[in-house]
Amino acid sequence: MIYDFVPLHEVAEEIAKNLDKHYEDADSRDDYGKANIDWDNYFALSRDGKCGVVTARNEGEMVGYSIFIIGTNINHKHIIEALNTGLFIRKEWRGKII
Repeated sequence: MIYDFVPLHEVAEEIAKNLDKHYEDADSRDDYGKANIDWDNYFALSRDGKCGVVTARNEGEMVGYSIFIIGTNINHKHIIEALNTGLFIRKEWRGKII
């Protein structure tokens, strides 16, 4: 398993083409339904260095990812923090050490 931290815009197409599958594979769903992603906002944050993705790959194929928005805490501007906005691990990899 290979892990990497990359800007979202570098892997967005790979994530986007699998969103329906990811939604179908989800063990639980919220009341909002399928994602209606604001890609323009994500890309702007990514180009500014404020949105990154931890990827997990097996033999080059992405089997999981976790998306983070990175910035300063609005109440404590000396603190940098990351907010997770998306997490997915393919079903066959869940419950395993990846």
